[in-house]
Amino acid sequence: MDYADFDSERRRIVKAWGTSITDPDELAGAAEALREQAATIQDGADRTRAVRHLRNLDNLVTAARTPVSETLRKAGEVLQEAARADGTPEEIRTRAVEGIAALGRIADSAPTLAERDAVLEMNEPLFETLDVLDATPDSGSGRPVDVRTAGFANDRAIAPPTRMPAPSGAATGRANTGSGPTSPDRGL
Repeated sequence: MDYADFDSERRRIVKAWGTSITDPDELAGAAEALREQAATIQDGADRTRAVRHLRNLDNLVTAARTPVSETLRKAGEVLQEAARADGTPEEIRTRAVEGIAALGRIADSAPTLAERDAVLEMNEPLFETLDVLDATPDSGSGRPVDVRTAGFANDRAIAPPTRMPAPSGAATGRANTGSGPTSPDRGL
């Protein structure tokens, strides 16, 4: 096996976790099979890189086998409901704001600091949804904000970087030279 094949299979396993691979034992089996194949990588530096990636995969297996606390389960349910992208912009905003408040209450009652922090981190997609809803219709991307996907607009795993709306007040990274389609002298 060469490193490119190893990396391709590692990425496939990681992406499959939670979708086509849902059993932690199946995940562990896939990681072990990859470990056996990685031992055949000829280049020493590539084999060392593969071992580092396998340690991360082992961490994923450990996390998959660790039961979710009641606090995190409740917070996950709140996030799932609050992040729904259906409805009007006002309904989406209301759900996001209410979700942030509910997650705050859950975090306040968390039994450990680590669980509290994990719950508070779940607020991020809700804040991003609010940022997208607060964006101007153009939002720096040249396209109107689609309220059906507003909750996912800042998710780099889903949206390509070119479709990412600029944070409010941020420069778009490209000066308007006057030759683009939104140039004032073009009458658009």
